[in-house]
Amino acid sequence: MKKLLAVVLTTMMITTPVSAAPTTDGEYKDLYPLTGIVTEVEHMEDTDLITMTTANGNQFSWYADAEDCWSINDLASCIMESNGTEIVYDDEIVDAHYAGGLKQFARYARED
Repeated sequence: MKKLLAVVLTTMMITTPVSAAPTTDGEYKDLYPLTGIVTEVEHMEDTDLITMTTANGNQFSWYADAEDCWSINDLASCIMESNGTEIVYDDEIVDAHYAGGLKQFARYARED
């Protein structure tokens, strides 16, 4: 029975043509995800200037509605636009979403 099953599965894998779809159609090739910690919030009347710092120390800023209530130590999950360059200093935030806060992860921290 095991041999029959192995033969059937092998035959199916060989005879079933599967073409891999391209991962992107070129339209999104310069986008990538990035998460950082909010390190500065400059409050204005209708908008706030939010600055996040990533794990490697790079900082990115964006404007958000004041109603979004960003705070220091919030986690920001962003979609970034690389502008087609290799360097990150000209990258732009396309979209930013709240992804929790550092307090929520405290219970997962190792205590050595």
